[in-house]
Amino acid sequence: MDGRINADQIVIEVKSGHVTLSGVVDTLTEKSLAEGLVAGSIIGVKSVANNITVRPAESQDDAIKQQINEYLKNTPALQGKSIDVSVSDGIVKLEGLVETVLQRLAAEKAAELAKGVKGIVSLVRINPSRPDREIEKEVALYLLWSPIVNIDGVDFSVNDGVVKLEGAVEHSAHILTLEQDIGNIMGVVKVDVSKMTVKSRKSRAA
Repeated sequence: MDGRINADQIVIEVKSGHVTLSGVVDTLTEKSLAEGLVAGSIIGVKSVANNITVRPAESQDDAIKQQINEYLKNTPALQGKSIDVSVSDGIVKLEGLVETVLQRLAAEKAAELAKGVKGIVSLVRINPSRPDREIEKEVALYLLWSPIVNIDGVDFSVNDGVVKLEGAVEHSAHILTLEQDIGNIMGVVKVDVSKMTVKSRKSRAA
């Protein structure tokens, strides 16, 4: 009944008047108060063995890790994926296997949301679970039906899951769209758009 003590996790054993206290509290003060109350106010107590443990305070790194794990758990793209998180002095290290570039980016974005993060080291690897030939077919199909590119004006190659694009589009935003969409194809490890360019537009005067 003492409001100064959180007794939810204190365990009490009594044998022939000898009391043993065990369990966990948050502060050393609570541990001392518990022993003092039992020894000083309970009739019949012959001795008190205080084996209560003081719970170590949660560190900033632990709090960051907990936040990130919660964000990862609530990220739809990462359902069923196992991403290991470790934090040291605010620097977050992510490890695990995913299937697409966007899933790796989603894990990194989830880590960025946590308060107190100073930097992120992403060791998340993409499992090239498909042969390059299968990836090529899916990339070709995407380019064929994409409204933002002319398939005759874009060349591509696939090597060990890395897709390289070369050609021209009408807007710089289209390059970003291509990178994101193709990166979402299963088995794609990386999308290289360094050879993509934007078509120069003729002026009205011309």
